Amino acid sequence: MNRKLHLAIIIILAVAIIFSSFIILEPREHSREISETNFISSAQVNLEANITNNSLYSSNHLYNPTVIYEKLLKNMTVYITANFLSSSKQTVFIDYSIGVISSSPSWSKLFSSNSSTLEFNGSRTISGMVIPLNLSCLYNQSAEIDSQLGYTGTSPTVDINITVQDPVSGISSSTYLLISQGNHYYSVKYGSPASMTGTADIKDAYGSKPIIGLPVLYGYIIIIPSAILFVFLAVTYIGFPKKKSKLDLKLQEFGDRIIDVEAMPKGIVTKVDTFDELVKLSDAYHEPLFYIKKSSLFFVSHDFKNYVYSYRGVEK
Repeated sequence: MNRKLHLAIIIILAVAIIFSSFIILEPREHSREISETNFISSAQVNLEANITNNSLYSSNHLYNPTVIYEKLLKNMTVYITANFLSSSKQTVFIDYSIGVISSSPSWSKLFSSNSSTLEFNGSRTISGMVIPLNLSCLYNQSAEIDSQLGYTGTSPTVDINITVQDPVSGISSSTYLLISQGNHYYSVKYGSPASMTGTADIKDAYGSKPIIGLPVLYGYIIIIPSAILFVFLAVTYIGFPKKKSKLDLKLQEFGDRIIDVEAMPKGIVTKVDTFDELVKLSDAYHEPLFYIKKSSLFFVSHDFKNYVYSYRGVEK
């Protein structure tokens, strides 16, 4: 392995160690997912029956009755009450539908529906959502359907269904109210409240924030290997510029006086110690400087004498 490659590897390792140490010692921010309660909701259906003055009931209003006699009933009103609690801004859909279901023969029909949007933050209570209920109209239309089907029998059941939905997660829950017509009375059945708890996974950060943001860090990760590769190629294939030796400077200075030859003429050979001494002899005898490149010999020839300087890399 040559000296250039050694130097390139040393530079690459030094840069890699420095950069890696910086990344390892750098404080980092981590995150973990925790489950947080997003919101809690509870909705239910309440019934108010308005009745005529009578000796059976002491009030003109029956709240959430289970049985109401037909001859005492004037009209009914359905109230929706709900409680909501959210840790952040929350939207909730509240849908209700009124339909009739018959089991013999089997048929069902939706008579009306409605959808409301509730947006809140913190806690919220609603009690003003009202559904007017005209039982006479519903049962008359049900009797018309039975008549068209050629069937007369027990009256179908009126179904009031309430659905609470979180539009973000799509989860929902429902409660209901069922009213069945018996012999001179209405039987009412209440469903359990539509309770729902929504949870959301959120990221919780812990640890110190990094000194360098991730976008900048990614830039370093791309730039530094590129710089290392450039240094490697430059040192390996191009190398550092060489420093000229003293002899190179002398050759550059006296280049116009040096003549390249293939061989030295016959004569007495006298060695000189330095290139400068050879230059002095050239000046004294007014002779050119000769250079044999293949043997790195410089000489001055005068009166059949050859004054020779041999360059072996000693003079720098």
